Amino acid sequence: MDDLEDSKIAKDSADKVWVPGRNLVFTSIATSFAEAEGAEIIIVGWDKEEAANFPDNSKEFLNSFNKILAIGSKNNIEIKAPLIDLNKKEIVELGRTLKAPMELSYSCYLSGDIHCGTCESCLRRKRAFSEAGIEDKTSYIK
Repeated sequence: MDDLEDSKIAKDSADKVWVPGRNLVFTSIATSFAEAEGAEIIIVGWDKEEAANFPDNSKEFLNSFNKILAIGSKNNIEIKAPLIDLNKKEIVELGRTLKAPMELSYSCYLSGDIHCGTCESCLRRKRAFSEAGIEDKTSYIK
């Protein structure tokens, strides 16, 4: 079992990067911009794997936030999370199918221009690419 599968280690790691109310704040700000622009949909990248440690990535949070938007927005804005039922491996596989430029994606919690390769997010990314049998062309600090 790797550290990502150990629930205590994963929880401790998630607690180190947890920002209270982060998706509540981000989706509220996105709603304000969307309403000002006349948009009806906001797309977020929440996924099943992250929801295990971050409750504001869960279906419950998504559904609850959309209920608030139904009464709190004049434009009938809705938050959609197309990846919410997928784990990281499945997201990588979908990216390959869609020919998405995954080398342009960024996952690191700690680094600047390149991924650190050691934080929880980098480890999850590495594992997902490995399990999917796809080369991750993203730069990591060696």
